[in-house]
Amino acid sequence: MRLIKEVRKGKVYQNENNVIRLETEQKEFDIIVISDAHLDNPKTNKKWLHSQLDKYKDAYIIIDGDSIDMMQAKGDPRSDKDSLAPELKTKSYVNKVVRMLRDLEKKYRDRLIGINRGNHDNEYWRRHDIDILDIALGDKIPIGDFCGYYVIVSNKYGKVNSNVIYYQHAPYSGGKRSKGMLSVDILKGQRHGVDIFLTGHIHDNYHTLQASWDFNVRNNREIKKKQWFIQQTTLKQEDEDRNGFHAERIKAGAGIQGFNILSFKVATSNGTIKMEMTPQLISI
Repeated sequence: MRLIKEVRKGKVYQNENNVIRLETEQKEFDIIVISDAHLDNPKTNKKWLHSQLDKYKDAYIIIDGDSIDMMQAKGDPRSDKDSLAPELKTKSYVNKVVRMLRDLEKKYRDRLIGINRGNHDNEYWRRHDIDILDIALGDKIPIGDFCGYYVIVSNKYGKVNSNVIYYQHAPYSGGKRSKGMLSVDILKGQRHGVDIFLTGHIHDNYHTLQASWDFNVRNNREIKKKQWFIQQTTLKQEDEDRNGFHAERIKAGAGIQGFNILSFKVATSNGTIKMEMTPQLISI
């Protein structure tokens, strides 16, 4: 693993397979995970977001996919300058987005672990051959793929205690009735070694704790493993226009704006030291 940067009470590494690793000596710590922020959209409440990041000032930060819309550039068939935050309504819209991301990194650089790609980030890259995330932040923080891994490590008590996070921007099922829950069994069957699954994209939310079982051939015993599945919501408000896209196409009711806090704690259970995580949704 190659050391990328130091954060408040830890170090961030990234390897050739783009696995991002946080190592800390802390016994208890929080990680804020922000998904589908769409920061260049006027319906994203950036003022509220910054107030919450200042409130939880000791927490690390992961920015998950679709941090930006990137749909309003010249020549994009989806372009609509009315769908831009007021400060971005200029001919140099893309330059403004780059500066916005750099300002965000500058303000929270001692807490930022990484930023992941979503379909909006990648779609702009495909359409225009310009990788906005790399231009803005590629030399500052690790950039995660559309799906990948974070390894969260506490070296407290001289022992490596870790949780593995697998993130996948889009769930396998995005139906409004299922809220992405149909993805749980698929993810569970694919990756037994993962402790926490994060999905986004559909701007809906749930937390569910599941049990999975592995078999230890050395002692011929089943091993029970806890796995958290977290579908992440958005920071973009989408329930105002009753004649708009969400009313006509998705038939969605009022959604939840917010982000998740993952609270990690190294504790002793049945004589074994291990790391536990508890999620919490912070909403507007």
